[in-house]
Amino acid sequence: MKKIFVSEPVLDSKDLKVVLKSIKTGYVSSVGNNIYIFEDEIKKFTKAKFCVACVNGTSALQIALKVAGVKKEDEVITPTITFAATINSILYNGANPIFMDCDKYLNLDVRKTLEFLDKETYSFNKKTYNKKTNKKISAIIVVHMYGKLCELTELTKICKKKNIKIVEDAAESIGSFYKKNKIHSGNVGDIGCFSFNGNKIITSGSGGAIISKNKKYIDKARYLINQAKSQGEDYIHNEIGYNFRISNLHASLGISQIRKLKKFLKIKKIIYDCYCKKLLFNKNFEIIKNDHVYNSNNWINILKIKNKIKRNILLNYLKKNNIEPRPIWHPMHKQRYCKKYQSYKIKKAIEMHKKCICLPSSVNLSKKDMQKITKLLNNFKI
Repeated sequence: MKKIFVSEPVLDSKDLKVVLKSIKTGYVSSVGNNIYIFEDEIKKFTKAKFCVACVNGTSALQIALKVAGVKKEDEVITPTITFAATINSILYNGANPIFMDCDKYLNLDVRKTLEFLDKETYSFNKKTYNKKTNKKISAIIVVHMYGKLCELTELTKICKKKNIKIVEDAAESIGSFYKKNKIHSGNVGDIGCFSFNGNKIITSGSGGAIISKNKKYIDKARYLINQAKSQGEDYIHNEIGYNFRISNLHASLGISQIRKLKKFLKIKKIIYDCYCKKLLFNKNFEIIKNDHVYNSNNWINILKIKNKIKRNILLNYLKKNNIEPRPIWHPMHKQRYCKKYQSYKIKKAIEMHKKCICLPSSVNLSKKDMQKITKLLNNFKI
């Protein structure tokens, strides 16, 4: 019997054709025109001013923090509900995370973050320091969870005053726009990062990208991901670099996929609307709705338990029926290697982790699949 997964890549004959064409050229590694075409396609869709593609979303975050000025022993504010890559990118730079709570949409709790900046920090020489540790807070990573966008208007103003850079972890939100000004995710802060992993709404197999309106950031990022190699034929390296370049082969698939993104977004909206409609009168569960301030890409739909049903009982119930849901990300401040770092008034994240699961949301989800999932949820008995 067919299993229904949370998020699968949707690949067709057009994708195969462009990949085979790339193979025939012999340019399958980190040199080739497809890389620049892919970057141009990302800029075109997101309206970003500058873009550099890299090997994955994790490397994008690591380099973004570095070019934004995060130094060893600095601190970076980050939500606790996120994938481990967000936190690892901070640690790779020798910095320390400060964990923040989430809101009802699973995004960074901006209110608590502003409270922390107001009450728990001080300014010196136009920089912001943590009262508890006396360490400089150089950046905030804002994660747009499951395609839902964090509202950044007030946070952007405060961070500019406090000289704190905003890095948008937009790994899950390619195709999500703020309604008011039609700005794509990743373009609000100082730097934005995307992922094109196999489970994302579009994929390059493995790949990521950094966007910014600041050309210096992108030029520096491009230099660093290319082993910090200076221009010219001589192998001159003036600092430590990284082998984080995307391959021409992966970029070819990315080009084919991003040109289908508008089509995929329409299908994702249909899936979201169907879940909302079919579960509208369910007494046990509800879909976490999108906020009115943005158009979400609806990458993954999140089901929230409304009563005392145990999350694992629900997960096992669906798995027994060949549906493979997932828990939401485990709070990072509870992970063994992260417990030593500071966290601030985290409460909602603990509750949401116990109450929320990811529902199947792939572009290739059929009407029959949707009917099966919603019927099982509506027939669930305690």
